[in-house]
Amino acid sequence: LKVALGLPSRYRPPTWHSCGLAMTKAVYYKLWATTANWTARKNYGWYQVWTRTMPWAWVTVPGAAWFSFGWWSDDWKKTLTLGIW
Repeated sequence: LKVALGLPSRYRPPTWHSCGLAMTKAVYYKLWATTANWTARKNYGWYQVWTRTMPWAWVTVPGAAWFSFGWWSDDWKKTLTLGIW
């Protein structure tokens, strides 16, 4: 059959093992590279979220306190107003 196909006599067709092993190494390398950088990407992502949302804290925290003040217990009202309530 090898002679009929014109293949050299030492030709070995690729097996699943040799091809799969190289492919497996490449896939695992990519997975480990991605996993190793995952923490850095996650931390950078949260850093970006906080740097963009923290300027709004100057507006939203006092506003939330103002609109929800009536729902607080008298002890918390006294604490927030430094004893005036």
